[in-house]
Amino acid sequence: MTGAKFVLAQPNALSFQLPSNFARNGINRVRVELNGQDLYDVTFLRCRGLKVYF
Repeated sequence: MTGAKFVLAQPNALSFQLPSNFARNGINRVRVELNGQDLYDVTFLRCRGLKVYF
């Protein structure tokens, strides 16, 4: 539904890239991580080349 691609699965996390026309404020990557309290931490990132902005 979002057009997500480059999905990367890790032991306690999942990250993926969003299309440039989908998200606001230049957000193009999302990371969802399961923490020790059995809750999810969601991090939204703006990646441009080798630079990452939180």
